[in-house]
Amino acid sequence: MVWTTLFGLFLLGLLPLLAKGKYIEGHLNTHEDWEFLGRFCFLSDTGRLQFEFEFPQNPYEPTNILLYFDESDQWPAVYKSDKSCVEKESPPHIKPENNQKIILHHNEYWSGCEVIKNDTKRAGPYVICNAGRSFYSARERWWFIAASRCTTNLTTYPGLDLKYKMWMTNGDDFWHKHFSADEFFMCGEGVTPTHKAREQSE
Repeated sequence: MVWTTLFGLFLLGLLPLLAKGKYIEGHLNTHEDWEFLGRFCFLSDTGRLQFEFEFPQNPYEPTNILLYFDESDQWPAVYKSDKSCVEKESPPHIKPENNQKIILHHNEYWSGCEVIKNDTKRAGPYVICNAGRSFYSARERWWFIAASRCTTNLTTYPGLDLKYKMWMTNGDDFWHKHFSADEFFMCGEGVTPTHKAREQSE
């Protein structure tokens, strides 16, 4: 009875932590045009990414979110490579038919973006994006998330200024939903920095 009670109390204490799943938050402010944001090992047919992005509209719209998986022509081919920003967000690494690029622009329906203009706390209009993706593949696999803003015009202000919040979950049952699949020893190590994503607007 004592152990049952203690285990019950342990679960109650753990619930608030698990309810958030894997959560990543940050502010990316760099002169680089391509940057890694995070990774998660999604189970087959059950992975889910929910996100919120925010950035100044001028000059940072559009900014792209890129979803790579762990095949040899995907993340391993672009990470620590000498490829240009445009090459990193183009086939064969990013394939349009797999919905691997999320264009953060207020005219892109699946991005869930809108422009906020009347905010006295900010110097000018900004873009906020709330949406999600469900992940489908034949097996458990690592997905790697990066942000890009490729500029070829020398007069365009370079870099990224992106605030981000991302929630990543697996499955529908309690024990799988809130963990990356590697925590169940279902994924290998992957290539870690220092197929198909279905579009769903929330």
